[in-house]
Amino acid sequence: MKKNNSLPPELIIDENENPLYYKIEHQIAVNIWRVLFESGNEKTARMLSTTMIDQGCQGVQIVDDINLIFMFWKDYLADRNELSIRPDDEELH
Repeated sequence: MKKNNSLPPELIIDENENPLYYKIEHQIAVNIWRVLFESGNEKTARMLSTTMIDQGCQGVQIVDDINLIFMFWKDYLADRNELSIRPDDEELH
């Protein structure tokens, strides 16, 4: 693939190296997170939501499922002791 040479020199990389970071639109990141979570890739989904929040995410627009919004923020809230989650009775046995 031909690289775009109109980039500033600090962003041009060797042909054999991948960039360390990608810049994508917020809604694309939300869509990727949702697909990861719904397909059972919860660990990767958590990594993505953590990265998004660390980079300044203030909210996600998933209007059709409030549970998905909760799952996006769950680890963030639990890590900051804003939320306490305990297992269901059946998970205790």
